[in-house]
This record gives sequence, C-alpha cells and structure tokens, in this order.
Amino acid sequence: MSMKKIYSIIMFLIGVIIIATLFIFNQKPSQETDDNLDTIDIENKNAQITENQNKNTPLIDDQNKDEQPKSGIIETKILQDLTPQDILGNPIVIDKRVSLDSALAPECQDANYLEERADYIIEAGVSNIKIDQAANTKTINLGIVAWLKGRKETNALQILTSNTEQGESVKLKEGGIYKIYLWESGDKLYFVCEFAGVVDLGYKAWYCHETDKGRNYHEKGTATVFFNGTVYGPYSDACGSSSILAETVCDNDRKYILEEFYLCNTSCLEGACTL
Repeated sequence: MSMKKIYSIIMFLIGVIIIATLFIFNQKPSQETDDNLDTIDIENKNAQITENQNKNTPLIDDQNKDEQPKSGIIETKILQDLTPQDILGNPIVIDKRVSLDSALAPECQDANYLEERADYIIEAGVSNIKIDQAANTKTINLGIVAWLKGRKETNALQILTSNTEQGESVKLKEGGIYKIYLWESGDKLYFVCEFAGVVDLGYKAWYCHETDKGRNYHEKGTATVFFNGTVYGPYSDACGSSSILAETVCDNDRKYILEEFYLCNTSCLEGACTL
C-alpha cells in the first residue's frame, strides 16, 4: 500500500473522530436541558398536587372545629314507667245545680270573651262519672292536667249536677279531655257561660300537656299526662350533664311521652340550654 493511501485513511479516521466528538459535545447540553425541563415539570406537578390537596384538606383548626360537638338530638326514649299523681289538696267542687250565668248570651260564643271573663282556665280529663239514683245526683270527677290561667293547689275537680239534667253536661264523657273556663264568686267557682265554657279538646283517654309548649330547649318545662282516668307526672326537663338536656316531649298522636337527650351548643343549666 502506498504512503498516499495510508495518509488518506488516517485523515479519514481523524475526520470521523472529530465529527463524532462534535456530535457528542452538542448532545450533552440538550440532554441536560431536557433533564432540567423534566425536573421543572415534575416540580410544577408536585406543586399543583400540593395546592389541590391544600384546597381539599381543611386546616388543623378547621378539623378541630368540625370535630367539636354540634347541637341536636342524640337519643330519644319513650317513658315507660308513668307515676300516678295522688289527689292534691281538696277537689274544686262546682255545683251545677246552682247557676249564676247563662250560656245564651251572644258574647258566650266568643272565645276571647270566655278567656277574658275567666278567673281560671284549666285542661282536665273526666276520670269517672258516678250516679246516685236515690239522691238524683251525678258526680263528674275530673283530673286537672294543666292550669292555663290562675291556679289553685289541687289537681282534682268535681262537678255536681242533677242526674235528670238534659243540658250540655251530657257532653262530659268518661275519658274525654276538656278545656274549662271558670269564674270565682266568693269562695265558689262557676262555669263561664255555663257549659259554653266547657270546650271538648277532641282527645280520648290520653292527653299530655307541656308548659313550655313542645320542643323548647331554652326553657324548662314540665309534662303532665291524663291517661285512662288518672293524672300522671309532672315530668320535668332536666340536665343530664353540663351540656346534655333531657327534654320531655308530649306525643298526643301516638299516645306516649318522649324523653329526648339534646346536646346544647352552649351548656345546660337548671333544665334548659343556656342562650
């Protein structure tokens, strides 16, 4: 082989080496740039994920806030063991055979007049009716469930009337629940407007009255029941703990008393949630 050919081969190899070197040198910055771009892209994605997590995940304070108790009913029970009331004091006796009022007056049809005229307004259930044929008398015994206006220290009412009376006293039936308007003269009580002052509440054998008018968690109330001729209670709202109220609730449709344990959003004091 001549020297000329050898020289040509050597120069060709040198050229190949130079071209390969330049190619490699030019590729390294590009790879580093791509690596940098990949790194930046990953960092951006991580930042975006972190941002989304921060949006969806509450702060620690918010978590603690959510974990704090909220107000509401936490348990409901039906009161099973009802305690009958004893007769308290002397019964109020209304002798219907003596009448000082008239049911025929036009104002007697006005409920507002009845309420204004009455010294006492009660809700009571008829426990029993006893008839004495020899004496020609009818004694209607009632248990007083609630005093809506005025008050006397008794839970019993007796109405004396003639056994042969054909008037509205016949509306009083055993087990019936009535709203009764009474006025006082001397030491005696009389119906306002005679039996126009006796309003049938439409319940039979069962009636429950609450002084706080239902689910009132900020007022202490009591519930009293008339059931099958007997008055039961009263059952008072009470604090089960510093934050739990045992609220007594009447259910006249289903004929039982509920005891609802209510979690106050503040605290419970003397049978009511504080404001």
